[in-house]
Amino acid sequence: MAGRTKKADLSQSRGDYLECIYHLSRERGVARVKEIAARSGVRAPSVTGALRGLSARGLVRHDPYQFVTLTAAGERAARDLVRRHAALAAFLKDILGVEATAAQRNACRIEHEIEPEVLERLARFVRRVERCRAGGACRLAGATRARRRGGAV
Repeated sequence: MAGRTKKADLSQSRGDYLECIYHLSRERGVARVKEIAARSGVRAPSVTGALRGLSARGLVRHDPYQFVTLTAAGERAARDLVRRHAALAAFLKDILGVEATAAQRNACRIEHEIEPEVLERLARFVRRVERCRAGGACRLAGATRARRRGGAV
């Protein structure tokens, strides 16, 4: 799965922990097990177990009673998941009109399974719709014709 973050061995749950660590690190400078547990709605032992698995995959660094940090590979994986989530949530909320909370919840589920090429096309479509709404070039009708000719949207 080129371009994806080892999805075959990174469960949705572990991906969610990576995202959580990423966001906490950005917001507070560091991530702690108890903060990860609180934000994820689980108990600290569950977080510790997940961290062991993420650490074994080289995605996080964690010593008991210390901060949790992302490795370079973990940072890339987390950024990829955050980007996927944002693109999907925007599509669901802004294009399909799904309520914000439901859009976030569903984006979280979809982000772990969508193929990179499909996500990229979806993101391109969202950007086109946003440009159109902002009064820019609106080529949505042309996209349908290009698709019929076998071209990318």
